[in-house]
Amino acid sequence: MKKLTLLLDKDSVINFSLLFTLLRRYWIVNSICVLVSVGALISFYVNQDKNYVREIHFNSKLDNVNQESKISQIIGINKIDEIKSYRSLVERWDFKVSIAQDIMAVEDINEFYIEDDNGDKKNLRSVYEYCSYNKECISRYIAENIQNNYSIKQSPRYGGYVLYSRGKNKFTTLIIQDSIVKNLKSIKFNSNYILAKEKIQALENELEKNEKQLLDNHNIINVGADSRISDLDEVIREQEKSLAKNKELLFSVDSDLKFYKKMKKVSFSGKDRSLIRKRAEIEQQIVDVSKNIDLLKSGSLAGNSEIIVSLKKQRSDLANELKKLKVSDASITDDKKNKAIELEKIPELIQKKKTLSILISKLTEQISENKIKRDKLLKDRNLNTITNDQLNPLKNTIVDIRNKIRETRNSLNSIQNYLTFNILNPKIENQKKFTLKLLILLSIVLSVFTALVSCFICYFVDDRVYSHEEIQVLYHDAKDLGIAPEITKVSC
Repeated sequence: MKKLTLLLDKDSVINFSLLFTLLRRYWIVNSICVLVSVGALISFYVNQDKNYVREIHFNSKLDNVNQESKISQIIGINKIDEIKSYRSLVERWDFKVSIAQDIMAVEDINEFYIEDDNGDKKNLRSVYEYCSYNKECISRYIAENIQNNYSIKQSPRYGGYVLYSRGKNKFTTLIIQDSIVKNLKSIKFNSNYILAKEKIQALENELEKNEKQLLDNHNIINVGADSRISDLDEVIREQEKSLAKNKELLFSVDSDLKFYKKMKKVSFSGKDRSLIRKRAEIEQQIVDVSKNIDLLKSGSLAGNSEIIVSLKKQRSDLANELKKLKVSDASITDDKKNKAIELEKIPELIQKKKTLSILISKLTEQISENKIKRDKLLKDRNLNTITNDQLNPLKNTIVDIRNKIRETRNSLNSIQNYLTFNILNPKIENQKKFTLKLLILLSIVLSVFTALVSCFICYFVDDRVYSHEEIQVLYHDAKDLGIAPEITKVSC
């Protein structure tokens, strides 16, 4: 503590005069410490890992400045937000996974190195062994660490942005660079396209909202009244035509039904009717059997004569039975035969009349409802006193939105040229993590620090006294015997 008192000063905190004296006093130890620290830094600089870096410049400028401005307006980003969007883009997980898939396709797994968060570099073979050749594990490991091998920065010198890809060797740097450029183009184009489509969708939703407001607002009911009245008039005319046609058909059916009902009063025995019906059934059976015979003759059973002979015999029997019925039916006149057939239509006509009556009733109700709607629209339109001047702002808004949608659709094709890449330096530079300038700065700081530390240690450990001031501080309790006399040399 007594020596520490000598190092402190009331005004300057540290006694610089004593400090410089100590540096001169222990210069050998200080020099050794400085040389050791500088040597350690030089050894670290020489032995540190090398990084092969390549720079690629890219921007979003188009040859057509007006078109670029339009696309920027469509996507909705400005120059300030653009660099943020690129940085966030390369930090997206799907972007990293896409790069990981490209890297997993590399054949020379011994030459490709990945740098993890701790700065350690592993080749692909080590990663494969670490993950036991599980593809999902390998892809996840690469995606988690691949961002240590590239970065994006803004470039005030060239304009736009610069992509830095780096690796332990040139092979790694080129693979990473090619994958990033490919995925950046693809994802950026898709992102811009999706943003533009979302912009169109938002405009369409806004357009639909404004059109609905224009149509549904009770103050502007007359906007679509004329067209709706015209549509209702057309519907009513078609319904009235259908109603007239069905009424005419109903009248015809009703007349036929009345006529056939009168025929019931004509003398016509039940026996005659039964004979006529039976004869018709036999005639139909003969026709069916003849068709079967023709089919068998033309088909695969043409050689089976037994079946054909049996059918011919059946047809012959039916023909004989039909002849007997004709003989017994000779007393029935043709008028009676026709009446018997027509009387069978009465149930069908009754059902048809019922269906037509229901249809006519529904048409009448629909016509009545549509006429009520039309009259209400006419009344509301006549009562409405709104002017076109009051509607113009809303109409103009709708027109503007439609123009924006059309312009946005026309500009979508230009988005594919929105990103261009240029290689600034075709050479792949060999860079170290700690540069020579940084090493010199660290050497100066470390030399001063080690010199001071070694100086202080030697000062506190050294028990020797070098000045009268130190005696007064270190041995202030000792009795003062006075000042030692000066000894002068006497020459002989």
